[in-house]
Amino acid sequence: MSILFYNMEHSGTPSLRALLQRIGLDEKETQVYLTLLALRSARASTLAEAAGQSRSHTYLVLQSLIARGLVSKIEQGKVLRFVAESPEHLI
Repeated sequence: MSILFYNMEHSGTPSLRALLQRIGLDEKETQVYLTLLALRSARASTLAEAAGQSRSHTYLVLQSLIARGLVSKIEQGKVLRFVAESPEHLI
């Protein structure tokens, strides 16, 4: 699986990873957000595996990202999926 990393260094602005950390996200929050951006939409278990984190910790990180407005959750029947909000909201 290829993880998409937004890199804005060529336009003179910092990379998205650096921007996320500057607004207060820790390394694990940053990794989960960037992974979810690449996946577009995912269940917590799929996201945890792709981000290399435990599922229980991923749920905690997702709650933090939801509180910051960076992630939304969508219920599809009995399945809960998460979607990353556009990083353009950060700029």
